[in-house]
Amino acid sequence: VTGTRVLALLDRIVASHEALPGRGLPIGSLCSQHLANLYLSGLDRRLVERRLGLVRYMDDVVIFGRDAAEVRSAAEDAIAFARERLGLVLSVVHEPAATERGVPLCGFRVQEGRLSLSLRRRRRYLAARRRAGAAYGAGIIAGGALQRAMTSALAITAHADATAFRRRDLFRRPEPDA
Repeated sequence: VTGTRVLALLDRIVASHEALPGRGLPIGSLCSQHLANLYLSGLDRRLVERRLGLVRYMDDVVIFGRDAAEVRSAAEDAIAFARERLGLVLSVVHEPAATERGVPLCGFRVQEGRLSLSLRRRRRYLAARRRAGAAYGAGIIAGGALQRAMTSALAITAHADATAFRRRDLFRRPEPDA
């Protein structure tokens, strides 16, 4: 496949979903993951050259280092590089902080030796589990569908240290009907 054909295909893929003028690709699209890796590889190299710790998933970037000023400088450099060389506008969501408190990333809080659920991910799990239970209780879905729905709800928490959270939720007394 020639480079021209690949670029034409990518152009068609990006143009197939336009959320805002000049902005395409739905969140979660496999193409968006590959294109993010391709497009942001220069940013990765630039940050790695600074010899700081780096984690990036799509457009979520976490920079680790012992010196807060050095981390702040790297973040400012990344923002400028993305704006000037890539035409992207990045925003700093979190200021440098001690890693003992953990770092929010992709719906989790990443801490040394521990991955916990974000509040949003906890709420998603609880809502999914309660929807499934209510549908089963109302006779809308059968046991097999309840099992599939519960498996989906559990998948929201699967990668985190969430056993105690799920156990507390499952053994919580139901609230009386109002």
